Amino acid sequence: MKKAFKIFGITLISLLFLLLIIPYLLPKTISNEVKKWVNQSIKGEVEFESTSLSFFRHFPSLTFSLHNFTLKGSAPFQQDTLLHTKELSFGVDLSTVFSDQVKIEEIFVDEADINIEVDEKGNANYNVYESKDNPSVKKDSSQTAIKIQGIFINKSNLVYNDRSIPMMISAKGLSYAGEGDLSNEIFDLKSKADIDTINVYYNKTPYLLHKSLNAKLVTKINTNSLDLLFNENDLKINSLPIRFKGKFSFLKDGYDINFKTQAKETDLHNIFSALPPEIASRMEKTNIKGYAEIKASLIGKYNAKENIMPTAAFSMKIRDGEIMNPKAPEGITNLYLNLQTKVPGLNPDSLYINMDSLYFNIGSDYVNSIFKLKGIKEPEVHINTRAAIDLDKWSKIFGMEQLRGRYQLNLQADGKYTKKVVKSGLRQVDTVISTIPKFRLKSTMKDGYFKYAALPTAIDKINFHINGSNTDGQYKNTVLEITDLNIQALSNYIRGHARIQTAKTMPVDIALKSMSTLQKSRASIR
Repeated sequence: MKKAFKIFGITLISLLFLLLIIPYLLPKTISNEVKKWVNQSIKGEVEFESTSLSFFRHFPSLTFSLHNFTLKGSAPFQQDTLLHTKELSFGVDLSTVFSDQVKIEEIFVDEADINIEVDEKGNANYNVYESKDNPSVKKDSSQTAIKIQGIFINKSNLVYNDRSIPMMISAKGLSYAGEGDLSNEIFDLKSKADIDTINVYYNKTPYLLHKSLNAKLVTKINTNSLDLLFNENDLKINSLPIRFKGKFSFLKDGYDINFKTQAKETDLHNIFSALPPEIASRMEKTNIKGYAEIKASLIGKYNAKENIMPTAAFSMKIRDGEIMNPKAPEGITNLYLNLQTKVPGLNPDSLYINMDSLYFNIGSDYVNSIFKLKGIKEPEVHINTRAAIDLDKWSKIFGMEQLRGRYQLNLQADGKYTKKVVKSGLRQVDTVISTIPKFRLKSTMKDGYFKYAALPTAIDKINFHINGSNTDGQYKNTVLEITDLNIQALSNYIRGHARIQTAKTMPVDIALKSMSTLQKSRASIR
């Protein structure tokens, strides 16, 4: 028994000794080959402070490391950093270190800052790899071979800023492991990614803020056609599980995109966890449940030079939803929603919204709404909304204390808002409203209260009745009437009534009485 332990101990010590001594026996052979490959394969400016060779940094791989490595981007971003990493390591196939051709099997990136930039014309900074088919690259049978089977990124930050879309994605605390035989023309890349914090902006508007993300992906890559095929992959944004599949193809002047995601048969609470923090933070103390489905897609060609953009679509269903707050006497129940949206060509003026049903109760109060919109500049709308709600109950559900009152709304609208150009002088033209949606409006507020955090005092009394109508869609035939108007803050108030008709022959009847104690207001602001 002692002899067996002695043999095991000697073997283990010998193995450890070999692991320590081999990197010192072969430092120049491997380092020269890897440096040669870097110089021949990377056309961006490269800088690093020092190198090392070890079995223990990424055991059991023998890795050649470049410390404090910096890579500048391709034109027109030659002066900007594409990648800076504390350590860039290459896993070497140990069986090839004594051969004429050293093979690199793995790439390790530790504590990196990765900055991907695309300008307004679609020029990217990541085109730094010198293709092996480039005639300017001398072919050498003894040069280092790339047989990548794994890419590993640890504790890194990523920024993707595409001004041609425009979209920006920032990811902090990125850990990524991708494995597959990248040397093949067609291969499957199995990936796992974890991101501590991800932010997504489109046209400077935030869509995801301070969310965690976990992903397991299987991507089929065709290096001949430059196609990426995503088959049934799993993502998780905070608590929201998402299935993702699609195809991404590189074209001469852009991309061909077909992405589809869905969160099917998930809990409503999971969806709220993925909302922007301004909303999600208010929901932390609420109890949310119900059935929900989400679908989203991005399909079409993207070509910045020809201003061709894909179509984005989003849909959502909610059934039997409930939102409860322990501090509120009653919560939202019977929440029901059908919503579809689409933005053809990512053109905001082509926005289409179809909310064919929204319904919920707060005790005996209710909101029942249908809303359809097509276009922004000259929108076509269809609205049918009825609501009777105690705003105090509503505000307590969502943890707000600055809103109270009994509010009722009955609004029907149908038609299109259009403009036309008319001559207003010899050489002068004006753009005027031509048509508006036909509508009928009744709105009432009783015993209202509103407190805005930036103001020293609240509006502690809000009462009004609003009636409005347009029966034929002609702007000139619009009538709007406000009665029993009473708005008061401390000793300041506005009271009265108003009746406005847009027809030139109709009189305008306005009678308002107000009092404003400016000195008191100024004193309270100070």
